[in-house]
Parts: sequence; C-alpha cells; structure tokens
Amino acid sequence: MIDQKIETAFEAYENGETAQAYKIFEEMKNEVTPGSEEASAYQHALGYLYIVDQKFDKAREHYQSMLEEAADEERPSILHQLGTIEQMDSEFSQAEEYFKQEAALLTSDDHEGQATNHYAHGYTVMLKGDYQSAQELLKQARAKAQDALSIAHTERALGELHAAQNDMQQACEHFKNAKSQFRIAGDEMGASEIEMLESIIFE
Repeated sequence: MIDQKIETAFEAYENGETAQAYKIFEEMKNEVTPGSEEASAYQHALGYLYIVDQKFDKAREHYQSMLEEAADEERPSILHQLGTIEQMDSEFSQAEEYFKQEAALLTSDDHEGQATNHYAHGYTVMLKGDYQSAQELLKQARAKAQDALSIAHTERALGELHAAQNDMQQACEHFKNAKSQFRIAGDEMGASEIEMLESIIFE
C-alpha cells in the first residue's frame, strides 16, 4: 500500500506536480507504524524526494535524524545518502567523509554495497580533481559490480575520468561498454545520455 503511494508521489513529481508529491508524503506520514519496514521505506523515499528536488538542507536534516535512530544495519545506506547530498551540493570533502564511514561498516561479502560505495566515492574525488584516487576507486567499483546497471554507471564514470585526462581512446572504450550494459539493463535513456555526452566530448 505504502509502496504504491510512494510511486504515485514520484509520478506526480516527475509530471511537475511537486506540491502534490509532498502532499501525498504528508498523508502517508500518519499511515505508517514507527519502526516498521513501511516506515523505513517511507523515510528513505521522502529523503530521496528532498534530494531530487535539491532541497539539500532539508535532506541533510532528514537523514541526520534517521541516522540518530538507525539500527546498525541501516547506517550504511543512510550514510550513503548523506554522502550523495554533499556530492550533489559540491561539498566534496564532506561527501568523502560520509562515504568512508559507510565503507567502514560494509561487510566483506557485500560486494554490491562495496561497488556502490566505491563508485560514489570515486566519482566524488573525480569531481574534486583527484584523478589518481578516482581511478583506483572506480576500478575497485568495476571489479565488485555484479549487475548490468552497476557496471554501466561505473563504466560511464571511467569514461568521464579518461575524457577529463584527454585519454580519448580509453574514454571511448568505457563509454561503449557503458552503453552496452545500460541496454542489457533495459535502460535506453542511460545509453542515450552517454551518446549525448559523446557528441559533446568527441565533437
């Protein structure tokens, strides 16, 4: 029930009905039982809405509040979202700190979690201009990635990294791999975005 309402809220947001999206979330607030899985899904979805709506201060406050009450197993995903907020708000050093905290909590067998963490951390340090550290982290992300979408995002980041260093041959190869993986995942928009990026980089 909550999942359906969350989906409806994001459909409203994507259609430009931002006020309606927040209204649906406000209605849901009284429908979830504190401490339940539904409550956790609601909290993460609301935080994500703040992020995509670029309400970074509200997103920070929201996830910090979640972190204070989180069980140990919930902390990595919350720290990841806090890192994402700081990255999007160009606060790269703070983003790095959150991603490092997340990495310290991930178990050795959580390969997908590690891949996601290394990718986000690597992309952050790339934006910071630390290309050597970015290369190391993104290679680790690529080695750990297990699904097509995760591989696609990492390959795209590696393409952007090589392009930033004027290594166009390697950039082209990584973009080619990324497009292939996006299409395997059924994400044609992801592949199209790379083609648009290539038209700018390789013009």
